[in-house]
Amino acid sequence: MKKFSLLIFFVAIGCAYKIPKNEKGERVLGKNVNYKLTEIPNNESLVIIDTTAFYVQVFEGRYYNDSEMKYKQVFKFHKNGQFYWTIINSKNEIPKTFSKKSINYGGRYRMNGNNIELERFLPNSGGATNYFIRQIQKARIENGKLIDHNGLITVCEKKNTLSY
Repeated sequence: MKKFSLLIFFVAIGCAYKIPKNEKGERVLGKNVNYKLTEIPNNESLVIIDTTAFYVQVFEGRYYNDSEMKYKQVFKFHKNGQFYWTIINSKNEIPKTFSKKSINYGGRYRMNGNNIELERFLPNSGGATNYFIRQIQKARIENGKLIDHNGLITVCEKKNTLSY
């Protein structure tokens, strides 16, 4: 049983990547760890996804607790295949922004028709760690909305500004 527990431990650690902080205190991918999604969106994809707008979480289609309602997810997509991700509070205050090279900025995306894959690195356990896991989230773009079906449905609606 002890050998099995050790095996599970090493398998779990093997899926995590150590991403140290740079001189500015930001976690930046390097030569050992990089994004798998490297494609640049083509013109067909850029017609479907609006790179001039924000996609702000709206609350529809399921139960949301008070904590979820207090903070909204925001996505901003760039023409180079990168996206910005943050959470804003009910006053539309944007937290500290990171450089585009930081994993805290967001990540990379790729599109196939209306389907989109979002790749980012998230803390392996809690927020105070040097180890991160690669997450590839699948969603789709429909009628100006980003719809994620990983677990519970999350909907982000296209907005020209963050004030509403």
